[in-house]
Amino acid sequence: MKKIAAFLLVLLVAALAFVSCGNTQTEESSAPEPVSEEISEPEPIEYDIVYFRFYADEADILAAEMESKYGRAPQVVKFDQNKAMPEHAIYLGEVTDGTGSELCRSVNKRDYGIKTVGENVYIYGGTTAAVKNGITYFTQNFLAEKGVALNCEYSYTHVYALAGATVGGAPLSQFEIIYSPTDNEAKYQNVAAKIKSYLDENADFSPRTGGSSKQESECEIILGCASGRELADRFHEADFEYNEYHVEISGTKVAIVGNNACAVWHGFMAFTEYLKSHGNAAEDAEFDGACTLVKVACVGDSITIGINSSDPYVYTYPNYLQEMLGYDYLVKNYGASGYSVVYTDDYAYSKHPFYRQSQTFCPDVVIWMLGTNDGNPGQSYKEWEGTNRREKYIKSADDMFAAYENVNPDVQIFVCIPAPLFESTVWPWEAWAERIEKYVLDLNRELAEKHGYRTVDIYSWSLTHQYVFPDGLHPKDTTYEKYARRVYDEIIDYIKTPDDIKTN
Repeated sequence: MKKIAAFLLVLLVAALAFVSCGNTQTEESSAPEPVSEEISEPEPIEYDIVYFRFYADEADILAAEMESKYGRAPQVVKFDQNKAMPEHAIYLGEVTDGTGSELCRSVNKRDYGIKTVGENVYIYGGTTAAVKNGITYFTQNFLAEKGVALNCEYSYTHVYALAGATVGGAPLSQFEIIYSPTDNEAKYQNVAAKIKSYLDENADFSPRTGGSSKQESECEIILGCASGRELADRFHEADFEYNEYHVEISGTKVAIVGNNACAVWHGFMAFTEYLKSHGNAAEDAEFDGACTLVKVACVGDSITIGINSSDPYVYTYPNYLQEMLGYDYLVKNYGASGYSVVYTDDYAYSKHPFYRQSQTFCPDVVIWMLGTNDGNPGQSYKEWEGTNRREKYIKSADDMFAAYENVNPDVQIFVCIPAPLFESTVWPWEAWAERIEKYVLDLNRELAEKHGYRTVDIYSWSLTHQYVFPDGLHPKDTTYEKYARRVYDEIIDYIKTPDDIKTN
C-alpha cells in the first residue's frame, strides 16, 4: 500500500511539472510580434532618354545629371521609329512617335513645354533652340533625388514685346537694316546682325540686312552716318561725343547715327523703348541720347596693331575683343609695330603719336602689351648685360602708367606678360626668346605688383598654343581671335563695367 501511495505521488509531481511547462510555452508563443511603422514608398520609375537627332549633346548632359542625382546611368537612345524604344523614357524634341512632333508643332517657335503622357515624359518646343531651352529647364527643375519628378507639366510662352509694331504706319516686319561702312573696331555690320537677332526674339521676324551700297527700299532702319541715305548723310561721327547718338523717324525711314557703332546700338535700344512707350506705333519724331560706355585702350606693339593680318580692320585682337566685350565697351587699337618701352630707344612707344592719342581718349581701361621689342637682339642699343636698361625700362613704364592715371585717376591698367618667340626662319628667335624670358617677363610682373595692377598672362598660355604664332612671333588672321580670347578670359572677371563708370 505504501508503494502504491509513493507511485501516485510521483505521478502527481510529474503532472504538475508538465502543466507548468505547457503554460510557459503558451505565454511565450502568444506574445505580440513587433509591428513596423515604416510605409514603403513605390520604387521610382527608371527613365531612359530618347532623343531626336538634334539633341545628342543635351541628352548626354541630362543623362549625366540623372546619374549624379540618383545613381543610375540611364540608357541614351537616338529615336528610330523602326526600332523598339525603352519602356519608360524622357523624349527630347520632334520624335515622330505620334506625340513628340505633334507637341512641337502645337507651340510658337520660341515656346517650349514639358508634359507627361502615360508613363513617358516629353520635352518639346517650337524650334531647336526652344527645345534646348526646355531640356535645360527640365534638367534644373524636374529631377528629384530619387528620380524624375512625376506628373511633369510645364509650359513656357515667349512674349514678343514688339509684336505687331508699326513705324509710319508700316509693319516693323517690312523693314530692312542698312549699315554704314567703318574702319573702327566696333562694326555697324555686327550691330546689324545683333539687331536682326534682337528683332527675331522680340518681334518674331528676322529682317534682311545689307550695306549702304544696297539699293534703297521703302522701309529701312539706317545705322551710322554717311550711309548713302538722305536721312543719315547730313551727319558725321565727329558731330557727336564718344557716347552720343541721334534717332530720327521720318515716314517709313529710321536713322540711328552717333559717334560709333556702340553708341548706335544704344540708340537702337532707345528707339525700341520709344516704340513700346507709344503703343508699338511710332510716327515722325527725333531725339538725342547718351549712353555709358567703358573706354578700352589697347596699347602695344605689332601684335596689337595686327601684323600678319590680311585685313587689319577685321583680323586683330582689339577687333575681336570688341566683339567679345559687346557694345557696353568701346575698344580702340593703339598698337605701333616695332615699338618698345625704354624711352631712349629710337622707336620708344612714348615717341609715337598713338601714345598721345591714347591719352586723349581718356581710357577707363588700358591693356598694356609692351616689352617684346625690348628684347630684340638685332638692335645693338637694346643690350641688357652690363647696362642700365633695366632701370630705364622701369622708369619708362612708370612714366607711361602715370600719364594714363593723370588723365583718368580711376583708370584700370592690365599689364600683359608677353609670349616668347618660337622657332622661326624670320627672326633671331632663340636669342630674342632668351632675353624676354630672362628680363621682360619678371619686369612686367614686378611692375604690375608694384602698382597694384592685374596681369594678363599670355606667356604661360602661349607655351601650349604655339600654333597661334605661325611666324614664331605674331598671330595671323583668325588666330588673332584665339589670342583675343585669352585676353578676354583673363580680364572679364575684373574689368570695369558701365555701373562702375556711373558711380565714379
